[in-house]
Amino acid sequence: MNAGVSIPMESKAIKGGSIVLNRIQSKRINFLVILAAAAVCVFLLAKVFADQPGSASDPIVTQSFLSQNYSWQLTYLSRGESISLHLGTEVVLRSGEAVFFGKNSHGIADLTIGRNLQSGTLIPPNHLLICPFSKGNRIQAETDTLLLSKGELQ
Repeated sequence: MNAGVSIPMESKAIKGGSIVLNRIQSKRINFLVILAAAAVCVFLLAKVFADQPGSASDPIVTQSFLSQNYSWQLTYLSRGESISLHLGTEVVLRSGEAVFFGKNSHGIADLTIGRNLQSGTLIPPNHLLICPFSKGNRIQAETDTLLLSKGELQ
């Protein structure tokens, strides 16, 4: 009879032991998750505070930089007047007629139609043009003209 009584007690001990073991494993997993999250937070905070403002890795953006590179400006040209375009200048002809002149055989990129306009071409109204070269590109007004531009004009 002792053998019959001891078997159920052993099975209860094993079942009870596995429940305790599962709780310990669960606590270990929770601890590891919290530890990993804390390590990620520490890494991110170190990255944020490591960069000094104004350094090469975190440059200071000035008002003049934003005005010159990210602000659209209106430019009026009288008939016969011209302006020079520089690398990266964006232009939209809003009114009037103007012709693109360039020294490069590739022309100027017309992003609206996805083609290049060659030198001597009349600029279509309301097309976004971007200058891919730094020298020798200009726009000449055939009539009084209004241009919307972003970037350097001279």
